Amino acid sequence: MFKVGFVVVVLAMAAVADEANELYERNKELRRDVAALRTEVNALADECVRLEKTAETLTLTAELMDGRRRTLPKLVEEIVETVAEFETDVERAIVVPEGGKRSVVHRWLGDKVRPGSKYRFECMMKAEDVKGCEHIKFGGFVGVTGGSTQWPSSSVGAGTFDWRKVSFDYLVPAGGRFTLLYGIESGYGKVWVKDVKVFRISTSDHSLTQTPYASGTSEPLTGGVE
Repeated sequence: MFKVGFVVVVLAMAAVADEANELYERNKELRRDVAALRTEVNALADECVRLEKTAETLTLTAELMDGRRRTLPKLVEEIVETVAEFETDVERAIVVPEGGKRSVVHRWLGDKVRPGSKYRFECMMKAEDVKGCEHIKFGGFVGVTGGSTQWPSSSVGAGTFDWRKVSFDYLVPAGGRFTLLYGIESGYGKVWVKDVKVFRISTSDHSLTQTPYASGTSEPLTGGVE
């Protein structure tokens, strides 16, 4: 009877030892999990701090940019007034046969275009099989003080295209006398022009000593038709 009781006690102690070992291993796993969670929480806390700093930086940047927008001039120049119009509601056809002489319309603008002001010149244009040139003419002939000449123009292109708006901006220099030109200056083909307009745009406080500004390219001109 004593032996049986002893065996039972030994088995019970072994079972308790096994359970204790199992609990110990589970506790180790839980400790590892807790440590991993702490590491993840710390990483999230660091990320929150970084995001807060980024938000502060973006807020300051936005405030700075807003302040600059209030003090800097507008980048898009607005139209102040229309100073001249030609070919209004009329499609003017300009035709040069192959081997023929150029055909360019001249529009003398006189005191409608004043030195020191900036202007936008635009029209609607389409072309049919224009060849022998890089660009159809839409630009200006500007005589300036000292006898020199400037040739502001728009890069229209050539070939065949449907109606599209063509334009260029130009700051008239001191002594500038502006003649608007459009047509086929070199090459041959057919061009239609309508709704030619000249606008004075908002930036009219330029110094007359500034270098004149013009979008587009410059091309030489000789002769022409009125």
